Amino acid sequence: MKHRILALLAVITILITSCNKDLEIISLTLEVSKTKILNDSEDAVYVLVTDQEQRDVTNRVTLNFGGSVLDNLYVTGSDAGIFPLTANYGSIVSNSVQITVVEDPGLKFNRNVLIEQFTNNACPWCPKSIESIYNVKAVRDDIVHVAYHLDVDFFYSQNTELFFYFGFEATPSMAANREYIWDGYSSNLPLPDVGSRVGISMDVSGSIDAITADVTIEFGKIFASPVKLCLYLVEDGLIADQQSAYNNDPGSVFYQMGEVLENFMHDNVMIASFTDIYGELIPSSQIDIGSVYEKSFLMNPPETIEEGSPWITDIQNCKVVAVLTHGPEELIAGAVNSLSCRMGQSSSNGLLAGK
Repeated sequence: MKHRILALLAVITILITSCNKDLEIISLTLEVSKTKILNDSEDAVYVLVTDQEQRDVTNRVTLNFGGSVLDNLYVTGSDAGIFPLTANYGSIVSNSVQITVVEDPGLKFNRNVLIEQFTNNACPWCPKSIESIYNVKAVRDDIVHVAYHLDVDFFYSQNTELFFYFGFEATPSMAANREYIWDGYSSNLPLPDVGSRVGISMDVSGSIDAITADVTIEFGKIFASPVKLCLYLVEDGLIADQQSAYNNDPGSVFYQMGEVLENFMHDNVMIASFTDIYGELIPSSQIDIGSVYEKSFLMNPPETIEEGSPWITDIQNCKVVAVLTHGPEELIAGAVNSLSCRMGQSSSNGLLAGK
């Protein structure tokens, strides 16, 4: 028995020694999400630290920024200047990365709330989502709405792709800022004074044969992940009967209006896309604090709009919706700002008041 115990202890000792050796850190490599931030104590540098075996050991190190040990594994700044950043594990120190902290120029813009509604006029439950959007737009002027119809009169093929990418299974379904599913309650939308570090301006002009959208994007900070611009053509005032399950619901605006809402007016219906449905990548070389990115987009509706998709019935009822997303390139990224601009008009997010 004694010999068995000794043998077992020897095996355990070998295993512990082997594990410790596997976890031994000999050298560190520090990578950062970006090297320039604002001195607003919010803009942040995020880090990845790997060892000699390219293992992620970020959670095992401490960060030293400008001679001070940080409590967090990210970096913010309050004083402008250039400061060295290193990762430390005991006496082992990583490569040094210079981080530039710049004075905040105050470029913070009004941030609209993007509501994307997946619907179809054969869906009897969809009027509920329509009512929710009516209600929130009645009290807020910062709502950008896109209605993606999945069947019947106003179907557009890329609507379905986006629907399944979100993970939705049925209509009605709604998403807010491409960040979360929206339940229709205004209290569950972002507050209007949140602001965004990127703003959009847009001029839309043209005819039923050629539509031009001149887009200007101004950046108030550097975004580490890819930024994409989605540009969609939508139309108001499209008429089609809408099935309704709310004829007998006294709490609904559609109470006693029939099980079929005849000649129902559908707004912000997705017609076509100037860009890929997931957006067009803005080159990282164009993104800096205070930088301006400009591009003109041209759509020829007779060539662009798919056969079987809704056709433009009134060019004056058309709008262009711009959505800026930020996040991993392989995923649907969150919308950092959005803007809607009617044909023949100009529109802008504008600077956030008091910022």
